[in-house]
Amino acid sequence: MKKIFLQIPFLICMLAITISSGDKLRAQDIDIESLIIRQHIGCSDIALSATGMIPGMHSREAADSLRTLLSFWESRCGITEPMMRYTILWQILTNSFSDDWLPDRIIDHLLDYRDGARSDEDIPQFFDFRLWEYQPIHPGFNDFTRELAGELLAYNDLTQLERFFTGFYHHDFDESWRMLTEGELSGTRIDSLYQLFQEPPAPPATSAHAGLYIGMWIPNGNLELLGNHPQVGLMLDGVSDHVIYGLHMHIAFSDAYRTYTVMVDNQSFKTNHFMQYNVLVFAGFDVLRSRGYSIYTVFGGGYDGIDPLSRAQREAGMRKAIHSYNLHVGLIYHRRLENNNVFSIITRYNVVDYINKRGTDLSGNVFTLGVGFGLGTW
Repeated sequence: MKKIFLQIPFLICMLAITISSGDKLRAQDIDIESLIIRQHIGCSDIALSATGMIPGMHSREAADSLRTLLSFWESRCGITEPMMRYTILWQILTNSFSDDWLPDRIIDHLLDYRDGARSDEDIPQFFDFRLWEYQPIHPGFNDFTRELAGELLAYNDLTQLERFFTGFYHHDFDESWRMLTEGELSGTRIDSLYQLFQEPPAPPATSAHAGLYIGMWIPNGNLELLGNHPQVGLMLDGVSDHVIYGLHMHIAFSDAYRTYTVMVDNQSFKTNHFMQYNVLVFAGFDVLRSRGYSIYTVFGGGYDGIDPLSRAQREAGMRKAIHSYNLHVGLIYHRRLENNNVFSIITRYNVVDYINKRGTDLSGNVFTLGVGFGLGTW
């Protein structure tokens, strides 16, 4: 595998040169296209290798090779963030910059680069919006483009747009973003694209939400005889920096799939009535966080109960509840909306122990999955 990886930069360079020249390889030459197909070189390999080769080509002022490599990369993978970044800086350096070719998703590319630069990720990477996945780049490429942007900032004849990009890629993100948001780039393509783009609101340091929940109650073990049930509830969540905490209350309803036995006043009754309810408290911390959303892992506990009696039985004076503790772990996805509102996807694995003395064995645990909408209260 290591041998194949070491061949990748050579193969990419050779194929790029071959495509650029338009010459057909002689019969005795290596069939580069077939070799690349056999070695399964894809956009991830191309990005990793190209970002490793560009700094050396740049230092040697190998303009033709750079154009060939960038053209090959774009033809295979579309316009990617690191390719766009270097092309912008190279055009500014060679006094040939134009914003006509900038991709429609340039704002997404810029925010992706900014978020990556501000993170403490061990492996530099970018988000490929065409493949919808992260791709690694050469470890030295980000430092190379930042230094190049710093050199360009020293030029005194930069346009406002060129100063925006050089400042941004030199990591003066706040000042560059101010230029864009306050209209200093008015009339440019990036300004037009920004007007069509609504940046997700930044996560507040502290916030609280109250809202509604709808989901499914999905048991396992002997609890499966009760079946899956729709679940509704109320949510009270608080977020402080990277920590989430809250109180959730749920009710699951609809008849059980199969009848089960309960004891009431020392008499055995068969029933298919089912209503489950719980009150849960939890706390957790974010495991993934961006400007528009956060994903939290949560831990908590509470009370669970099942009401096995119908309305008619309760009106007749019968009383029965099947109780259990609740310990759970889960994930909560928060998508931040306007006015501090949130859309949530909530999943939990609930460890329970329903005690149904002298009745049907209801041992088992419960998986829940649902969505919620919370209104920001501050």
